[in-house]
Amino acid sequence: IANLPGSNTNAVAEYVIAALLNLRRGPALFDKELRDAGWDKARSRAGETTEVSPDTLGIIGVGAVGSRVAQIAGNGFGMRVIGTSRRTANMPAGVQEVDLDQIFIEADVVVLSCALTDETRGIVDARRLALMKPGAVLINVSRGAVVETSCLRDALVSGQIAGAALDVHDLHPLPANDPIYSCPNLV
Repeated sequence: IANLPGSNTNAVAEYVIAALLNLRRGPALFDKELRDAGWDKARSRAGETTEVSPDTLGIIGVGAVGSRVAQIAGNGFGMRVIGTSRRTANMPAGVQEVDLDQIFIEADVVVLSCALTDETRGIVDARRLALMKPGAVLINVSRGAVVETSCLRDALVSGQIAGAALDVHDLHPLPANDPIYSCPNLV
């Protein structure tokens, strides 16, 4: 058994940024509509996308991965970055420390990159999802159990939040008929 901290930090951070752009800019959907319906029909979709540069990115778990995501989002896109971590004294430059609920209230993009502990299990529940802006998205690269999946499913189906990207699930492998697959705006 080996613990290799930082061995996939860049790969996971790049996944977060790809998911963020996919959820906020929708290049795959735009490309599909362009190919299927042509430019005149597809160009209307451009108005539905949002630029990320004026957005606030909230990170829960500003460790190795969270710090790298913050660096890319802040320096690369000019996003405002807020975060919370178990080790608050080690918040990296460019990340404003806020409490957990404030991340859900302020962030346009919430990234979960925290460890799974008794304190983080189920932290994304119906109450916290209800705090999010209707146009906000959630990206989980942590562990599946930090999100209450049924609550996320409800928030996506109702349009309470704009989208989510899940690199992990609370049940692996997911059954082929899992209801999460039918959610709109889910990567």
